Amino acid sequence: MIKKIKIILSKLKHQIKNIFLPPIPPKFLIIGAQKAGTVAMIKTLNNTSYFSGPFKELGYFTKKSLYSKGKNYYHNQFKGLDPNTIIFDKDPTYLYSKDAPKRIYDYNKNMKFLVMLRHPIERAYSGWAHYKKYFEETNGYSKKLLLKRANIYNELTDPYFEKLLGGRPYDTFEYMANQDLMQISNGGDAFNVMGIIHRSVYLWQINRYLKYFDKDQFLFVFSDDFKSNAQNEMDRLSEFIGLNDTKINVINQISHSGHYASTQIDKKLNNKLKAFFKPHNEALFELIGQQNEHW
Repeated sequence: MIKKIKIILSKLKHQIKNIFLPPIPPKFLIIGAQKAGTVAMIKTLNNTSYFSGPFKELGYFTKKSLYSKGKNYYHNQFKGLDPNTIIFDKDPTYLYSKDAPKRIYDYNKNMKFLVMLRHPIERAYSGWAHYKKYFEETNGYSKKLLLKRANIYNELTDPYFEKLLGGRPYDTFEYMANQDLMQISNGGDAFNVMGIIHRSVYLWQINRYLKYFDKDQFLFVFSDDFKSNAQNEMDRLSEFIGLNDTKINVINQISHSGHYASTQIDKKLNNKLKAFFKPHNEALFELIGQQNEHW
């Protein structure tokens, strides 16, 4: 605890000291997936003395109006971060965005990426519950916040999303999952804003990036591996970004509180989803050279 407090105080000191210095651009991006442990990862990294990244999701490579502001605008979002640490950006919309891969390539073709991957059915249910929390908020604050985020990430292009914000009752997970599956069967790699199922087909999203970047520019971390052995995943990250001779100890592993149990999924639907994801998962494992027996 004392060591953690010292790190926090040291970073606050650097933020004040470095606020007038030119910001350092990010060395790597945490691009997703949504509800796959990215918040836990950024908190764990920021609890070390080696990494610094803004907790706020910047949306720079997702939103055209932000991207059009240019590199100086983007770099200014990192002002105050310690230049002696490794700077990173984290935004799970980057993985799902169809525009982000090309924009990131144009920004830095040598960029490195950390991708968190969670059991696709668990991620789908957690994504559904995440939106449900906002839409059923009685005081309206969360709905206003979601509207703001929707405008940032162009999510109002989805008619269903607009209807929900307009007061339509929030549908069950079963309904939304089946709607997604039907859309996918009709259009293949179709884009769906809320993406209850779409966002869990990691293969499609990663392949969009591999049109521009080499596979060795990516580090894939299974969220259950990070949860069970964060130190091992930190060692992998250290090697990935070139800190081969540096041992970065995990002082305090952070678990994100926004977990939603997927045990309530109808058994018939669960089996249907398992069958749907199976070939996509197998192709993903072959592509990234990693296996997850729990999927």
